[in-house]
Amino acid sequence: MERHYRKVIHEDGAFDATRFSAFVELQKPAVKQAILKAGYTLDDFAKWVDQRLIDPLNTVRLLPRILPNIQARKVFLEDGAKEAAKLFDVPASASTQALSLEELSRALAQKINQMSWKDLERLKENPAHPIAENLFELKETVDDICQKIRDEGA
Repeated sequence: MERHYRKVIHEDGAFDATRFSAFVELQKPAVKQAILKAGYTLDDFAKWVDQRLIDPLNTVRLLPRILPNIQARKVFLEDGAKEAAKLFDVPASASTQALSLEELSRALAQKINQMSWKDLERLKENPAHPIAENLFELKETVDDICQKIRDEGA
């Protein structure tokens, strides 16, 4: 973080500590490899963080999906990861729209629990696979809402 971020921070030289978690995520091989494979550097990553192209910070996890996709990469470099991620959004079908959150969460838990060992191994071998990325995104979303529920109940 020091080596790459210090070059791009503002004249006062102060780190924006709120941006730290992006650099934690950068340590994950899939994120770093995606950046380098797309022809960018860690200095570029630091600029993206400073320019708020990676905002909210959890969108750093989407870089392995965004950077190889020419259209998504263009949107990312102009408008940020949040906008680029919209290109990957799948419209909900009428049948899933009709389900309550309780029904949908129960069905999703069952589907995940029924995943074969072979499928799990494939995801472990390729954590940048869209299913794995979606599961990581889902986990973060569920963790966030569960934390809010706990905080409200305390």
